[in-house]
Amino acid sequence: MTDNDGSITPDVPGAAEDRTEALEPDSPSRQEPGLSWRWGQWSTSRRRLSIAAVLVVAVLGVSATALFIARRPAPALWSPVPVPVSGADKAAAASRCQASTNRLLAAQRSMAAIPGSGTWVVPADVVDPVVVAERRGPTTSVLLSGAGTRSVCVGSDGIGMNPTPVQALGPGVGLSMHDEGTSSTTTAGQVRIVRTLDGQVASAVSAVRIHTDDGRSLQASVGGAFFLAWWPSSSRAVSVTAYGADGTVLGSCKPTDPSSSPGYECQTP
Repeated sequence: MTDNDGSITPDVPGAAEDRTEALEPDSPSRQEPGLSWRWGQWSTSRRRLSIAAVLVVAVLGVSATALFIARRPAPALWSPVPVPVSGADKAAAASRCQASTNRLLAAQRSMAAIPGSGTWVVPADVVDPVVVAERRGPTTSVLLSGAGTRSVCVGSDGIGMNPTPVQALGPGVGLSMHDEGTSSTTTAGQVRIVRTLDGQVASAVSAVRIHTDDGRSLQASVGGAFFLAWWPSSSRAVSVTAYGADGTVLGSCKPTDPSSSPGYECQTP
């Protein structure tokens, strides 16, 4: 066989067949010049696309998780419907309330002992049992009563309020009330202004409903011939209504003058 340059290339058996096989595109190694490089480039690109797809899925997964966490509702700090507290939690709340109230009374006695401080009437230390215990959100409140007095504490910090005298309800009277006014309490690390309302109810009263001048409607806790409620604002109650088990109105209280300091008038139907 003579080449173009005049040299002679010997015929090798099977060489033609080898040249034919080299041109058959049966596999990537048998492609036309440059095709093997493109196959490798395609393989590398495929690996890059696979890695990119994994990264996209991972990012989407993290985004979906973050979105789920962001949309998860935060725990409520207050509820218009209370949950009863009992057992060890009730006993612990009563103990905190007694201790904080008695510290308040001790401070008043110290003030009364200062010459020229005037006349102070300081009640005896509170040892009264708890008659109402409720929870709204994470906040527990209790009402202690006994020996003719009552004391109220709202909040996990156990800040007590000054004990006040309790008078028995008159014949046929279904409801009396006491507006504790506003105070501050710490809940979940936040200091908030709250308003507390409590009072006495007849034995036939099973529910007390309160409406405030900022539009709230809430249910009070009832127990031991008392009711107790609080809400996270300084707004006053515009109506307090006591109901029997059959829904009959047994008593109601309204402000004597909504623009003045707390003062209410209660009536029995």
